[in-house]
Amino acid sequence: MSIEQKLAYASACSVVFPCQEECAQDFRQHCPSLWREVGDGVCSAPLQYEGGCSRRVAVAEMSESDKHTWSIRCGARWPCRAANKRNYEDVCPSGWTLQSGKVCAADPKYNGPCEHKAYMSGATAADKKAFETACHVEWPARHGACVHDYAAACPFGWHHDGDECIAPLTYEACSNRKSFSTMTPAAKEDWAKNCKVEFPCQDRDACDKTHAAPCPADWYTFNGGMSCAAPSDYAGACAPVLHGLTDKSAEDKAALEAKCAIRWPCAGEVYSVLEIGSRPTRS
Repeated sequence: MSIEQKLAYASACSVVFPCQEECAQDFRQHCPSLWREVGDGVCSAPLQYEGGCSRRVAVAEMSESDKHTWSIRCGARWPCRAANKRNYEDVCPSGWTLQSGKVCAADPKYNGPCEHKAYMSGATAADKKAFETACHVEWPARHGACVHDYAAACPFGWHHDGDECIAPLTYEACSNRKSFSTMTPAAKEDWAKNCKVEFPCQDRDACDKTHAAPCPADWYTFNGGMSCAAPSDYAGACAPVLHGLTDKSAEDKAALEAKCAIRWPCAGEVYSVLEIGSRPTRS
């Protein structure tokens, strides 16, 4: 459900959603909790807002300190900062050493219940979570969560063509051509949830990168994920169409960032039909 649908449900069914607990607020988010971004950097209050401030606020020029001060004065908190997630793209748990053949060797000080070597070839995220529980270890934490930019022209991985955005060839959930030019950021957020896509992250400098993506961020994926086309404004030193990046290692892809003036996507940007080897499903 969208926020509006939840609020309508609560009103019609005489229920109340819980209040936000005390927490570290995430001021990277554009709007306070339950407020919606109705313009670029403009937030609109929910119907039940009872604070003493205007029901619309421009946040684009606000610093984190400004947002904190405004939230106290106006009675509207920002969302809680999400707890760190684990980076299961790493082969080994924290403190373990990767050896050839995707074998992980434990730290000499490890005194958990498992063997001091673990064979991680083919291990999925679920396998690694089970290993964490059974062996009393943890995978490295992700410190840079993606904050999506719903003011962006197109969803992540879509090609911007004039007034329209064109979906990757593997996408089938909704229409594969869409104009977002008249939609508010809040409407784009709802559309993205309903149509199973993600919008780009606001800041790729501070996020955890995913080198499992078939193409760099803002490049268009085609030819079954084997080819990548640069955006029209690309001015880097590499060719505007690159092939075979799926076969390159994470180290090779990281080296291409500097050589080609590209960036790999953040964890949280790449959704199922853009992942290597995925198959689309119709909703």
